[in-house]
Amino acid sequence: MSSQYYTISQDELPSLPKKQAKLLSISWAQYSQEWNSALHAHNHAELFFVLGGQGSFQLQSRQFSVSSRDLVIINSGVLHTELSQSGSPMEYIVLGVDSLEVTADTCGCVQSHFYTGWDEVISCLRPMLQEARGELPGHPLICQHLLEVILLRLMRQDNLTLTAAADHRSSP
Repeated sequence: MSSQYYTISQDELPSLPKKQAKLLSISWAQYSQEWNSALHAHNHAELFFVLGGQGSFQLQSRQFSVSSRDLVIINSGVLHTELSQSGSPMEYIVLGVDSLEVTADTCGCVQSHFYTGWDEVISCLRPMLQEARGELPGHPLICQHLLEVILLRLMRQDNLTLTAAADHRSSP
């Protein structure tokens, strides 16, 4: 018989922001003719995981391109909209998260490309979406725990610094 045993050191555990980030929403979108692209803001952060296609994000002060395996985090109160490129419809999953912000430049937004770790994050996002869709007993807790796994994985990215934000009431 063969086996493997690993001791998990409690001293080396990374910590999430002191005030727990709360999952408010999850949605999936793919560009179509009905796509409404208007500048808007939320009282919570949004994490956009671009699954496919190409497009751009427009903020009040700037615009930048995105494509598959990109993550865009937009802090609370930042005016933004998503624009898809014709011929390559953008597809993404977006999480609405309260009590979270990313350390960003003056635009209140960070873009990151996943060179490694993308599959592990997606392996949390897809079941989260399925849980939310199914609305079975316990689904909010499962989704919240999956969010925490995603945030810990994001903290492994060199260019991301997540911090706690003040509590906000969510808006659409």
